[in-house]
Amino acid sequence: MENNKPLVSVIMNCYNSDTYLGEAINSVISQTYKNWEIIFWDNQSTDKSAEIVKSYDDERIKYFYAPSFTSLYEARNYAIEKANGEYIAFLDCDDKWYNNKLKEQLKVLENSEYNLCYSNFYNLYENKLKKAFSSLQPSGNIFKYQIANYSIGILTVMLRKSAWDNMKEKFDKNFTYPGDLDFFIRFLHKNQAIYIDEPLAIYRADNPNSISNTKKLENIKQTKEAYFKLEKIFLNNENKVEFIYFKDKVLRSEAGYYFRNKEFLKSREII
Repeated sequence: MENNKPLVSVIMNCYNSDTYLGEAINSVISQTYKNWEIIFWDNQSTDKSAEIVKSYDDERIKYFYAPSFTSLYEARNYAIEKANGEYIAFLDCDDKWYNNKLKEQLKVLENSEYNLCYSNFYNLYENKLKKAFSSLQPSGNIFKYQIANYSIGILTVMLRKSAWDNMKEKFDKNFTYPGDLDFFIRFLHKNQAIYIDEPLAIYRADNPNSISNTKKLENIKQTKEAYFKLEKIFLNNENKVEFIYFKDKVLRSEAGYYFRNKEFLKSREII
């Protein structure tokens, strides 16, 4: 045990996610960096999720059963309240990490000016892996870049807990899909980030039960809400172009959704 090294709290939020849960937990246990804890927040699952996580005889895995069912991002906030680490990382129950993830991220965060590290990752679709980013993503003050070109996969994030504590608003509980985008853009307004181009995680893009795949129109509408929220807080002459790109992407996604579903009039109105 590396008790003299920083503790990393791995936030795992769960609601009926037993299908790939064992793989996700095993990918944490297999980390070359060993001083971690899993904060497992069970949002009142009715499947075998609790049984699976309790089958691990490892004191670093800490199970919490939610007193009531909440939105995903409210649940994330509750889970982080239980965290004891100097750093926070996120892993959803259908994703997994490569075994060097924590080690490589701590290497660049420790004794640095950065409060967040993110990395490349693989999308897994039909048993094929594809890199999320083919080009190098930026480091440093990346607030403006992320407005127009959001590229932060929450499964790759490690952030300094003290910087999280300094955020007046944490994850917005009203969002079910763009809560990552909303929070990390607000976080990056005050904090610098560093990017690792090596893929350190695998996102299961073909999971039919994921929010990304089951509520596409609602996700687009919520992303529009996130846009208007962030625009109201941050829009100025210096980032006007970035907000235009952001809005354009959201509207094209909405128009494309209606077009694919043969609702051509709605699609045309948006365009």
